[in-house]
Amino acid sequence: MRASRITQFASALEVPVHFFFESVSDVTDLPDELIAMLSDSKNAEMILLFDRIEDAVVRDTILETARSYHRVRNNSATAISDRA
Repeated sequence: MRASRITQFASALEVPVHFFFESVSDVTDLPDELIAMLSDSKNAEMILLFDRIEDAVVRDTILETARSYHRVRNNSATAISDRA
């Protein structure tokens, strides 16, 4: 069963996602927010692909690019709200 489907069941039953994995101790230790994020297929794919990159320099470059994007995105949102 796909993770997105499990997330839908959890939402419909109003239970946390890890409810379905209580017998798996590693999963129940994760915050619901992280489990929900990982249930998104694009997020999961990105993590799996990133994990397969063997070159540490390439991994560091990708991570720094993501951090830079996040900083620019947050700063521009802050700057816009400061003007209002």
